[in-house]
Amino acid sequence: SELIFGRDTGVTVKFDPDRDDLVGRQHAKITKDPNDPNGFLLTDLNSTNGTFLNKSRVTGTVRVNPGDAVQFGPG
Repeated sequence: SELIFGRDTGVTVKFDPDRDDLVGRQHAKITKDPNDPNGFLLTDLNSTNGTFLNKSRVTGTVRVNPGDAVQFGPG
């Protein structure tokens, strides 16, 4: 029901701690939308370098749709 992205050893989707230095230890998460069983939500976990959805910086939680591009950090 939840995917956590980052460089920390306890996250669901782990990035390389040496190569992916723009990704935080616990950078962002994707969860099921409680109001829509077929929907998903993206939340930035107060990352320093930001989480982007379709090149727009995420603040708080936003809905993710099929075909959307999620990016961790500005590069």
